[in-house]
Amino acid sequence: MSIYLLRTCLHVGDNSLSICSRWTHNTRKLQRPGLPHHFRSTLKTSYGNQSRWPGKRNMVNSVENHFQDNYSLGRLWKPFAFTITGQFRQHVHNWWHNLSLGDKTFVPICAINVLVFLAWMVPAWQPIMARYFTAGLASGTLCWPMLLSVFSHYSILHLGANMFVLHSFSERAVNALGREQFVGLYLSAGMVSSFTSYLFKAIIKSPSSSLGASGAVMCVLGYFCCKYPESRLAIIFLPQFNFEAITGLKALLCMDTVGCLLRWSFFDHAAHLGGSLFGIAWFYWGQEYIWRKREPLISLWHSIRGPVQ
Repeated sequence: MSIYLLRTCLHVGDNSLSICSRWTHNTRKLQRPGLPHHFRSTLKTSYGNQSRWPGKRNMVNSVENHFQDNYSLGRLWKPFAFTITGQFRQHVHNWWHNLSLGDKTFVPICAINVLVFLAWMVPAWQPIMARYFTAGLASGTLCWPMLLSVFSHYSILHLGANMFVLHSFSERAVNALGREQFVGLYLSAGMVSSFTSYLFKAIIKSPSSSLGASGAVMCVLGYFCCKYPESRLAIIFLPQFNFEAITGLKALLCMDTVGCLLRWSFFDHAAHLGGSLFGIAWFYWGQEYIWRKREPLISLWHSIRGPVQ
């Protein structure tokens, strides 16, 4: 623009040349203001004869370093893992939300049994497992195994059979009892069946140990058969043979009684018998005299125990 104005002034006349030159010079000052002298010296000292901005190579290196530091694949594992775990948690949440009340009660019990079974597979843990997860008079510990042995199994077939039978009856039993009462009945039955096994072994002077959830499962079965006596049951692996629940319960009671008298050792028949009788007793008397009147009993227990120190 300044050059165009200068040419225009030259064509107009010589008298206007000096005026246009001064105006052009002032316009250049407006367009490109100069730097102070001390600032120009500083730039020249710092960068030499180069420009104020980095060169092309420096810019490329800067961009490459930026991408290597901030956009490397190593930084992607956190958002990737968060996405995967988020999707997994969502699937687990949906699966758990769709379960029935009976399955929500059964799944934690089954999971504990599976974890204990896997713990048996660790050789370094077997001395601890044998002491606390098997119930026998020869063991150095008697109280804890009464409960812990209920979640312990010696083979995958043993575990699978007990969990299959428990799952078959847990749905209707939980609906009849409620989740809290069912869990309390299951744990109490495990300890009662273990104590019955202790008592029988002390009578026959047997040093053997036992484990498994069969005593607690038999309690659930005994309660179920009394609650729903006309339900049809079938033998595992033989579904074509079915019978009424009350008939099956009577047959199991007879078989376990004979097993105790003849001292059959393949199953702990005393534990089975104790669990079944406890389930029957709970159906006829437990709910009426214990569960529905538990608040006075709990208050009495707190008064006997005294304040917690």
